[in-house]
Amino acid sequence: MIRNINPKVTIITTVYNKEELIHKCISSVLSQSFTDFEYILVDDASTDNSPTICDDYAKADNRIKVIHRENGGHAIARNTGILNAKGEYLTFLDGDDYFCDDHGIEEMVRLAEENKSDIVITDFLNVWNEADKPKITISTGIDMLEYLLKEDIYHPTPCSRLFKRAIFDNNLFKNLISDDEEWTPRAFFHADKVCIMPKSIYFRTTPDNSVTRINTEENYFRKANDKALTAGLIINFFEGKNISLSQKKILYKRFLSLYLSSLHIYANVLTDTKLKKDLLIRLDENKFVLRYSRFYKSFKHHILYWITKYFGLKGTISFFRIFSR
Repeated sequence: MIRNINPKVTIITTVYNKEELIHKCISSVLSQSFTDFEYILVDDASTDNSPTICDDYAKADNRIKVIHRENGGHAIARNTGILNAKGEYLTFLDGDDYFCDDHGIEEMVRLAEENKSDIVITDFLNVWNEADKPKITISTGIDMLEYLLKEDIYHPTPCSRLFKRAIFDNNLFKNLISDDEEWTPRAFFHADKVCIMPKSIYFRTTPDNSVTRINTEENYFRKANDKALTAGLIINFFEGKNISLSQKKILYKRFLSLYLSSLHIYANVLTDTKLKKDLLIRLDENKFVLRYSRFYKSFKHHILYWITKYFGLKGTISFFRIFSR
């Protein structure tokens, strides 16, 4: 099929050693009823047969573009795709996942254009069952973020979502393990309107070798380091924005939970002296987020706030060893 130089949608897949899964991923795109797209495959220096597989698909279908780059990680590979995208809308499909509905992209585009939406959210893996399906389906970005967090049905993934191209202006992914935790709240804030299509169109897998499932001490450190950094970055971002106190309370509790997870890893998981020293530096840089533990209703969180205020981070860590048991 001939590539449209001004496609309606850009689909971005980052690929790193996915030779056993990438066929199903790519095939699910090519079987979509919506055809006005370009498909960017970003090969992040795979060492298996993935690059050849991607190149073969590109030779067979002109809508597919393969970018081979030096290994830089998932977030940087995503950014490569974004910076090369020509579409009016962008959507992401991870290399080990696939679209499970052949009409998924078509329906997302229709909903976006009917409602002039900046973001369209769909379901995946049946996250929303009949009891907790969203009751609000159209709202401003910040109000939708607040609603999803309040109802405990929020997931920060950019996959199974459709975004207007403008959402990515000066808003790329940072090179973090959970890059979506830091990126997605900012994307919601920049969206004038968000629509929800409570339908499963995306099947998500989590391979055993996924970086989020590797339980080495080094990996625990990386996750804790990134969570502490993300908490500080996002709370700083929203501190400069005009949002209500009730919205701050809902949002900040989510972001603070990332920092508290890092504290738990420092206090109860890490044993390596060098890793603990490095993580302590990151925790200290972002300890200001602990002042918002007062937003929680629980007595333990209120104590955490006062201990931090009067005894600093070391006192908080000592208390946290008991608090987190």
